[in-house]
Amino acid sequence: MKNEHKISRLVDGFYNIVKNSSLFWWTLFKNVFVYGVLDALYAMKTSSTLKLKKKQLVSFCWALLVIFTLTSFLLVSQASSFMAVIFLAMLILTSLATIYMYEIVDFVATNDTRQLTYPVVYAQAFLNIWQKIAIKLILIIMGLLLLKINLILFIFVFPKAYQLLSVNTSK
Repeated sequence: MKNEHKISRLVDGFYNIVKNSSLFWWTLFKNVFVYGVLDALYAMKTSSTLKLKKKQLVSFCWALLVIFTLTSFLLVSQASSFMAVIFLAMLILTSLATIYMYEIVDFVATNDTRQLTYPVVYAQAFLNIWQKIAIKLILIIMGLLLLKINLILFIFVFPKAYQLLSVNTSK
């Protein structure tokens, strides 16, 4: 018989979020960060491996975007407004790419993709981005604020919390 207290359900829910976010980071580091982003997101959602062609290329492009965004952030100074514009553009592009990665994983996890070719999967995920783009960008911004406030909480909570919130807003 399960304990039906609200506090225990809250603690269990928080535990599942931390467990799945830890699984995300473990899979990401196990796959050498650059090539494992899609696998890590999929493992967080279904606890299995993603069988999709060109997933390493997509993960590599996302990792390059993150590296370029961090580099442009480090180059921003008070005197250079041009670098600030480049950083802002890279941040928006990286945020859209992150949303796209989550959409790929969500599409593959919720649909039978054995009959679909990988261009169809990627195209359908791209079309799904635009349904709730404003809410998902707000969630990304909230994640960046959480990163600025508390790194540990960001690492252990944000990946799964974003996935849960973005799935609940898409329906």
